[in-house]
Amino acid sequence: MASAGREIRIAVLVCDGLSDWHKTRMGDQMLWFPRLLNAASDRHFSHLNLKLMFDRYDTFSGQLPSSDLVSTYAACVITGSKANAFDQDPWIQQLKAFVLDNHERTRMIGICFGHQLLAEAFGGKVGRMEGGWESGWADVQSVGDLGTELWGRDHIAMMFSHQDHVEVTPPGFTVLLSNNRAPNHSQVMGDTCLSVQGHPEMIASDVSAIVEYRTVVSPVFDPVWAAQVQAGLSQPVDDVFVGAKLLAFILDGRKGMKDVR
Repeated sequence: MASAGREIRIAVLVCDGLSDWHKTRMGDQMLWFPRLLNAASDRHFSHLNLKLMFDRYDTFSGQLPSSDLVSTYAACVITGSKANAFDQDPWIQQLKAFVLDNHERTRMIGICFGHQLLAEAFGGKVGRMEGGWESGWADVQSVGDLGTELWGRDHIAMMFSHQDHVEVTPPGFTVLLSNNRAPNHSQVMGDTCLSVQGHPEMIASDVSAIVEYRTVVSPVFDPVWAAQVQAGLSQPVDDVFVGAKLLAFILDGRKGMKDVR
C-alpha cells in the first residue's frame, strides 16, 4: 500500500487582489505557489513523499491566520503586491504586526513585496530603486560566505517585477543575494525568516502579461524598454531550484537549504 504522504500545511498570505484582466492571462497566487513548490517537491524531495496543502488568506481584506492556527502551518508565504511595503494602509500594518508576533511560531517566506515587508517589519528600510523598474529576466549573485553556503551557486536567474527595494537590511538579517540594481535580493534571519526579491513563482508568460498591462492597458512603461524586456523572457531561469531552496527552509531551516544542490 502506498504511503499517504507527509502533510505540509502552508498559509499563502495574499497581498494583492488581481483584476479579471490579469486572472484570465496568468491565474493568481493560488496557482503560482502550489505550481512552484509542488514542482520543487517532485524534483528535489520525492523521497519524502510530501503532500503540500495551501490555505489562502487575503491580507488586503484583513484576513490572517488565527492565533490557534498559526502553529499548524509549516510556513506563511507573503506574496507580491502592487502596494508599497512602506505604505501606512491598516492591512499592511496588521501584516507587519502579525509577522513580528508569529515568526517564532511558524516560518515566514517573503516574495517581492513580502521580502520588503519583512525588512520593514524588523526595522529595515524600503525605497524606490534608482533607474526605475527591474522587470523580466535578471541574474543575481550570492553574497558572502552565508549566501554561498545557503544558495550553493554563484549566479541565480529569476523573473522580476519591482520598483522598490530593501535599502537598509534590518538588524538580525543577513543579505544572501545581490546584483547591480539592488543590494539586497535575498535575506535570512536564523531559521525563522527567508525572503527573495524575485518572482520564482511566476513563469515567463505571467511576467509578459504584467509588462503588457503596464505598457498598453495602464501605460507606465516605455514601449521600447518594454519590448526589450519581453524579448529577454525566453532566457532560462532557476525557478524550481529557488522553489526547492524555499521549500527546504520551510522543512528544516538553513540546514535544509544546504542540502539542496
